[in-house]
Amino acid sequence: RLFAQKACAGCHGSSAPYLGHGEEASSYGMVAVLWRHGPPMLRQMQSKKVSWPQFTGPEISDIVAFLKASK
Repeated sequence: RLFAQKACAGCHGSSAPYLGHGEEASSYGMVAVLWRHGPPMLRQMQSKKVSWPQFTGPEISDIVAFLKASK
């Protein structure tokens, strides 16, 4: 539900992005993913006039759990 609410599904579809190297296993891994994926993602979002999503601490935990479950 959060994945859709934060408009992630608008670009990623109804499923979570595949993180095949275990990046979702830690907060450091997630930062590394966003470090690589963030700039192109931001450009794409700007071209679609979509705002960068803001997450609370519990929401980040939920998104990470979703990514782990989607493997």
